[in-house]
Amino acid sequence: MKKKLLILATFILALNLSFAMGDKKHEAKNDKSVEKERFARENPKYIEKEADRVVYEPTKTEIITAKKALNKKGFKVDATTAQIDNKTRKQIKLFQANNTLEMTGELDLATLKELKSKEALSE
Repeated sequence: MKKKLLILATFILALNLSFAMGDKKHEAKNDKSVEKERFARENPKYIEKEADRVVYEPTKTEIITAKKALNKKGFKVDATTAQIDNKTRKQIKLFQANNTLEMTGELDLATLKELKSKEALSE
């Protein structure tokens, strides 16, 4: 009986130690991923599309406004819809290339900012 109790006590102690070690591993979670999770919770307009990249998700109004600005600049796109099709992506990439931006084909914050500044200058 004592031997069984000793084995049971040893098992419980080992189990507690493994839980404690697991908590330490959890606490040592990559700071970058913790920061990214916090950022995503605090900024619902941002979504995670790739493992290490947080991308801005523009609103429908922002998309239409950006398309109108692209048209004014000579990058012909259909500004009646809030959808970004392949033709629109190509035109966005051309605009980004002409303005020394990263050529993603996405309406990221840098592209929207550049479109707005160019639009304000032309008015």
